[in-house]
Amino acid sequence: MVQLTATPLSALVDEPVHIRITGLSPFQVVTLQASLKDEKENMFYSHAYYRANKVGEVDLEHDSALGGDYVGVHPMGLFWSLKPKKLLTRLLKKDVMNSPFRVQIKLCDLQSPLRNQVTSTSMVSLTLERWYAAPGVTRIPVEEGRLRGALFLPSGEGPFPGVIDLFGGIGGLCEHRSSLLASRGFASLALAYWGYKDLPSQLQKLDLEYFEEASNFLLSHPKVFGQGIGVISTSKGAEIGLSMAIYLKQVTATILINGTNSPYGIPYVYRGYTHQSIPYSLQFLSTNALGFIEFQGIYEKIGVEASQYLFPIEKAHGHFLFIVGEDDKSINSKEHAKEAIEKLRRHGKNNWTLLSYPGAGHLIEPPYSPLCWASKMPNACTPISWGGEVITHAAAQEHSWKEIQKFLRKHLIPVGRKLHLVSTCQLPMFQLTATPPSGLADEPVHIRVTGLPPAQMVTLKATLKDEKGNLFRSKAFYRANEAGEVDLERAPALGGDYVGVHAMGLFWSLKPEKAFRRLLKRDVINNPFKVTLDLYDSVCLQDSTTA
Repeated sequence: MVQLTATPLSALVDEPVHIRITGLSPFQVVTLQASLKDEKENMFYSHAYYRANKVGEVDLEHDSALGGDYVGVHPMGLFWSLKPKKLLTRLLKKDVMNSPFRVQIKLCDLQSPLRNQVTSTSMVSLTLERWYAAPGVTRIPVEEGRLRGALFLPSGEGPFPGVIDLFGGIGGLCEHRSSLLASRGFASLALAYWGYKDLPSQLQKLDLEYFEEASNFLLSHPKVFGQGIGVISTSKGAEIGLSMAIYLKQVTATILINGTNSPYGIPYVYRGYTHQSIPYSLQFLSTNALGFIEFQGIYEKIGVEASQYLFPIEKAHGHFLFIVGEDDKSINSKEHAKEAIEKLRRHGKNNWTLLSYPGAGHLIEPPYSPLCWASKMPNACTPISWGGEVITHAAAQEHSWKEIQKFLRKHLIPVGRKLHLVSTCQLPMFQLTATPPSGLADEPVHIRVTGLPPAQMVTLKATLKDEKGNLFRSKAFYRANEAGEVDLERAPALGGDYVGVHAMGLFWSLKPEKAFRRLLKRDVINNPFKVTLDLYDSVCLQDSTTA
């Protein structure tokens, strides 16, 4: 009897699910399919192929997907690889309190139709509930003066650390992140600032006093710690979040997800002062091969001195967590974060942490959310490209969500002592080893990294120079386990030049720097090929060894 199990069947969307199959024939190849219908009846699908072990079992926590929408060991791959049937549809939960997303998991034989359709014949299926609010979380509509939004409070008496939650150009009111934060112990105010109820339908300017009112409203709530609040912000919201951190003393911890360090498009006003927006030229707007807009270039090629438009981040007294997707096609957020950090450094400040994720796009959401690499936007006639690679983007979401909560707790919960923020470049002692460091070219090498922080994202790069001076390079992204280790014999690469568990992947994925170069050894007796392995974190070169 074939059995398909998923534990737990009902959980918050940021919680992992353990999917397992038993009762198959030894080494049988099967298809797992997932489907989800959103609140507007849009369908999302994913699938992956697995091979049972010798006792007829498949365990997604240990077994590698052979193909489909992803490959490698990814226990939650069926969730974050969901794709819309209707192109350019973004998965967003509107009613976060009263109903979950329901995900149907189907087990099909390999001979079943492989198209992403729920009509495929299945051996067995089950349905999971993915909730956005934990039991006991309360939602309070906010219509206080000019303010419009929703306040989410955890269960219990409190007080709780308070957070204002801001999104960007999508407009309206986005509540899914706030309800999850409340489920994790934060009083979170999902704040709308345009395109919602009686708020402006278009942004002509940003009045920082509106956000000051929101800060005072949250701080005055009896269930919120009174020492200071946090801001979590994405895209245009991160631009606002940065200005709040600079000008509002109430803000002591700010999370900036793929934002800018100057006003874009519209000016900011605050108590009679106007901060003009940086000019841009639409002739530098680019479109990709699918015709989707990429905004990266329109502010990068201006012929003016951009520094006069930068926010004075050095005036901020709180702490910053910069979260960057290095494949962001909307904003060159990596460069913006670097500029902001450099400005802080020049003023002798170390009140920042940078999390920079290779392969992650613009829309970094809570974990296990499907990648939205392009979508339609209000007031835009052409779809916007957001970027991102499915596997690495998913890894960034999972890691950053944990770091977001740690950061907010550290800086918002009073502990009676001064807290010190350490840059992610300052890693503890670690080791990169390759065994044996010298061997025949047809012998495997055991590569291992130890001493990393738990769940640290790192990049391994390999470089080889042949006898004619031609360079060959490869790279792969890994995440350390709970013990701070990466063992290439067991750990799956999350992206780069390959994915999955490939102990020698850095060697066979080497590519020539110049096209059409073949790697051939001429002097096979007197000298070896030397392969240099470099270990990077998201920002800094950390160590190297040569095999």
